Amino acid sequence: MAMSATSLREGAGAGKSVRDLLDEARSAEGDDLVRSRSLVQQARVLARSNADQQGEAEALYRLASVTYQLGELDEAFGLALETRDLARRCAAPVVEVFALNLIGIVPAFESPTMAPWVPAGLALATFVYFNAMGFAAHGIKYLAHFAGPVRFPHPVANVAIILFMLPIETASVFIRPLSLTVRLYGNMFAGEQVTNVFLSLTKIIIPVIFMALHVFVALVQSYVFFLLTTIYIAGATAHEGEAAADTI
Repeated sequence: MAMSATSLREGAGAGKSVRDLLDEARSAEGDDLVRSRSLVQQARVLARSNADQQGEAEALYRLASVTYQLGELDEAFGLALETRDLARRCAAPVVEVFALNLIGIVPAFESPTMAPWVPAGLALATFVYFNAMGFAAHGIKYLAHFAGPVRFPHPVANVAIILFMLPIETASVFIRPLSLTVRLYGNMFAGEQVTNVFLSLTKIIIPVIFMALHVFVALVQSYVFFLLTTIYIAGATAHEGEAAADTI
């Protein structure tokens, strides 16, 4: 009972938040399971478009529950596994990056992420992983993502838009490791240098403030790395009915 991406976005974009849609779905669950599932699907699409991992996980859980009540056991089991995987596959990067960022707090040590090859290695691992997840979810059809989301009824128009979008989409995917590397390396290097400058000027009280700032920067950069990883995985594994793909 798949819904088009257009109808999902229209429902999700009617001024309602993910929470509003989930609450409405819960209220409708007792009377109309089909409507409840439609609302949860809209909440999932909205959460994914907003990179709201917690909202998407809750929507997936509700979707599995409603699907089970509709008697579609295989699909419900698959959704339950997807909920579990969503939580598992994105928890590790934030802990790993945060730990690497914090090593600079220890006297006589520097954060490994100050060296450009460390963020580059993490970014490359992320690049390989989200593309592997894309192929795992779609097989060879994953390559169709590089042709862009828009399709026209006329075949000539389709060829034209594919030729136009192919280099853009390819560049946008391959630029992601560089973006992750520069963002993490630049911020951690700058934060470490500021801390070292104030440590060299004074040894009492003032350095503590900047060490606390260093911890804050480490946390923020870990979260940003985690958030971008989540977005890349979500985009690579999105199915036709969930992605922003549309037919004009």
